[in-house]
Amino acid sequence: MACVPTSKAADPNSLLIRMDRRDRPALLAEAPHLYHAPDHYSGYDGVLIRLAHCTPERAHDLFAMAHKFATSRPRKR
Repeated sequence: MACVPTSKAADPNSLLIRMDRRDRPALLAEAPHLYHAPDHYSGYDGVLIRLAHCTPERAHDLFAMAHKFATSRPRKR
C-alpha cells in the first residue's frame, strides 16, 4: 500500500502510495506541491507524496485509497 521510495529520483522525505496510474495526472494537477511522479515511476501504480506538505487528514485519505486499490486487485500467483 505504501513504502519509502528507494530511487534517487524521489524527493527526500517522500512516501510512495499505491494507486491506479491512470488517476495520477489528476492528483498531480490538483496539488503539485504535494504529489510528484518522476519519470522513474511512470510504469508504477503509485504516486509520491511529499510528507512535509501532507496533513494527517490527507494521509488518512491516501492510505484508505491505497488500501482500496491494493485489496481490489486480483492476486497474481
